[in-house]
Amino acid sequence: MDAIKKNIYTRSDCDAFISKKENQDIAQRYPNILNMNSLHDLINSSTVIDNQDLLISSRVLSKLFVPTQQYHIAMSPLENNHIVLISGAPGTGKTISSKMLAAQFVYYGEYSLRFSEGEDLHRIKDELSPHLDQKEFIFIDDVFGQHYHDMTNSNESLLKQIIRRVNNSPNKRMLVNTRMTILQEARQRFNFADESVSGEEPFTTVDMTDITPLEKAEILVNHLRCRNVDRNYINVIKDNYNYRDIVQHENYTPRIIDRCTQQKFVHKTEPNKYTSHILDTLNHANAIWDDEFRHNLSSTDRILLYTLYSLTNQQVPEEVLRRAVNARINPSSELYESVNINDILQRLNESMITITHRNNVRMIGVINPSVNDYLRTYLYQAPEERERIIAHATFMEQIERIMECTDDIAYEEEKITQLLDSFISGKDAPAYSVSNDSATYVNAALLVLIKQLKNITVNMKSSRFLTIG
Repeated sequence: MDAIKKNIYTRSDCDAFISKKENQDIAQRYPNILNMNSLHDLINSSTVIDNQDLLISSRVLSKLFVPTQQYHIAMSPLENNHIVLISGAPGTGKTISSKMLAAQFVYYGEYSLRFSEGEDLHRIKDELSPHLDQKEFIFIDDVFGQHYHDMTNSNESLLKQIIRRVNNSPNKRMLVNTRMTILQEARQRFNFADESVSGEEPFTTVDMTDITPLEKAEILVNHLRCRNVDRNYINVIKDNYNYRDIVQHENYTPRIIDRCTQQKFVHKTEPNKYTSHILDTLNHANAIWDDEFRHNLSSTDRILLYTLYSLTNQQVPEEVLRRAVNARINPSSELYESVNINDILQRLNESMITITHRNNVRMIGVINPSVNDYLRTYLYQAPEERERIIAHATFMEQIERIMECTDDIAYEEEKITQLLDSFISGKDAPAYSVSNDSATYVNAALLVLIKQLKNITVNMKSSRFLTIG
């Protein structure tokens, strides 16, 4: 009888056999014997193609990829059935790290991949197997969308539903990624702690921005080798330890290194100029911020960044920034901060700006000098925005710095004349943000008068000028 049973295969035995990775070709050749999981994949054939495309992409990128410490930090909670959220500034390796993690679980853990872009959460829900014990790896790229305000209430509910399912399924793994800007906004709008028994966010957050100098060097070397960059170019980077200038550059990101090692970039210069060409790219890394600034920030976010640039290249007291931003956003409002500037600061913190403390004063600055480079270039090409900044300027620095964003001498003279007219007529005029009285502004005005060869006697009252005490 036992011998007979060994030759009898039940429907469950057949399903288990067909479900094995090495037997998927049988299911494709004989659809009439499809089990539930295989039928599920057939219905979602476009999804299967997208998943396969992601895995193919991960194979290609694997040669360039360097598993950083942050990558290993993300791997550990995934192995222990935790949801991981990868965040970071643009160009820091969020996407490639996410693909590599997904590939690890699919190829070596034999998980079925469930992949989708952030705006298509319905697709993830439809893909998930009805069986809780089915091994599935869920990867949602840009989980909160390309724009943080795109996250609808419907998608919020779907995301929380997916999170609950993963938390209640020991064989499910979930990885999501997002830009730091969008994550900050999501935290303001959605209380994800509701999905956790502990009252904390249901995912472990890993910031891919934290790359060590050694890892930066490994990324550079790996790209040079895998891209087959000519030995003459590599020797220039090695000579006199020139690679140190690249690795230690404050604007270094894996994305820039990827661009600088592509053949079309390499062929633009001679071998002896290759290092300087890379450094020049790092010095003018505007392209890194363009997509983030133009497409992923709200109008009020951009206004805060314009205003911050108009005030300083370094850092400025938060109160100074608040006054200047509020004068721009609410020029005729008596209500201080009818637009919540706190929300803007929180969204942009650690993505476009940094908030530090100096002598118990909160200081605001851009997260990277290349942000200022980008803003300067952008304002050179945006005369209407320059006009708005000057029209609502609260401090003299704003007028001076914005007038530097043009080579139009006539424009500068026009703005100087307008400023003098305001000054002479007794209207409120901006002072320097660092001044405790109007003396600095008076001196500046007198110098302008001399330059314009105008002999005007001015009676001034210090109360006319905004000062920071």
